[in-house]
Amino acid sequence: MRRPATDRVLPTLYSDNYFWLLPGESRTVTIDPRRSVRTPRLLAEAYNSAPKLT
Repeated sequence: MRRPATDRVLPTLYSDNYFWLLPGESRTVTIDPRRSVRTPRLLAEAYNSAPKLT
């Protein structure tokens, strides 16, 4: 997780941080930052597609 635009929020625990998805599949990943984050943003990157900021 990053705060506000480029700062990383550490430590942050993830239920999974590296996995494979086939087209049409989805997966829920739980994110637990150890400190308060006012407006959380997540950058998800895939090996074979462009990054997506959520």
